[in-house]
Amino acid sequence: MSKVSFVGIGYSSALRLAIRNRVARGVVYVVSAVNNARDIYVPDGIADTADDSIPDAYPEIMTISALYDLDGVPSSEDALASFSNYSRNVVAGNPVTSPGAAIDLAAPGVNIASTYLNSGYATMSGSSVAAPHAAGAAALYIAAHSRATNAAGVYAIRQALINSAQPQSAWGSANTQDPDGNREGLVYVANIAPPYNSPPAVVITAPGTGATLPSGSAATFTGVATDAESGDCTASLTWTSSVDGQIGTGRSCSKVLSAGTHTITAKVTDSGGKAGSAKITITVVGAVTP
Repeated sequence: MSKVSFVGIGYSSALRLAIRNRVARGVVYVVSAVNNARDIYVPDGIADTADDSIPDAYPEIMTISALYDLDGVPSSEDALASFSNYSRNVVAGNPVTSPGAAIDLAAPGVNIASTYLNSGYATMSGSSVAAPHAAGAAALYIAAHSRATNAAGVYAIRQALINSAQPQSAWGSANTQDPDGNREGLVYVANIAPPYNSPPAVVITAPGTGATLPSGSAATFTGVATDAESGDCTASLTWTSSVDGQIGTGRSCSKVLSAGTHTITAKVTDSGGKAGSAKITITVVGAVTP
């Protein structure tokens, strides 16, 4: 993944070819829409001409506009930043479909705290500080769903982020100040990854590890299993011995074990497929011959 923040006016076949080649290898380019308060294809509104804003006009990359929002919650102030570029048109065959036409998403871009020169910090505004929010969202999506290996995978990631975006109608303002009729959504990460499933916690309550038991008598084992998502899983516990194999199920089981040292495992799998287990070691002492 690559976050890019530079701008030129014109057309560069070499630059576009370089981007295309990297996208074909699975690289997601996230680019600022730039801060000229103009259409990225202006003034003729036609792609691939000498007046384009590049690289943000290239359909191979994810282009991000800037949101003005100082309180972090939907409110009447929320609007597109007056300096942010926009898009009235989109090229034929654009690989993604966005309400913003050639703009994929909006992201916070006014009064953003950021790293700065000489190991410092500064508050800055611009689509250049909006694009990193979208790059972070792309990284989260990749972490949850795996990276792209080709252009189709890159475009699938972009489309997924577009589809999960918060529409401008939910921003809280009656007028989002979008200068065109193409209303890109705000990057939204809450639903881009499946909910985390924690593994069950298993505790063997008896006997204690290191216990010594006489040969020929039944050894009794008890335990509990709880899971944040599935609740009490104790009834589904499976008990195994490293010497005798499976010895029982449920909260408690009893078994006459072979003489020797056993690793006893209590294991359970929750409804989401995550497994949890606990282990103890016991020794079964054989009968002593006089």
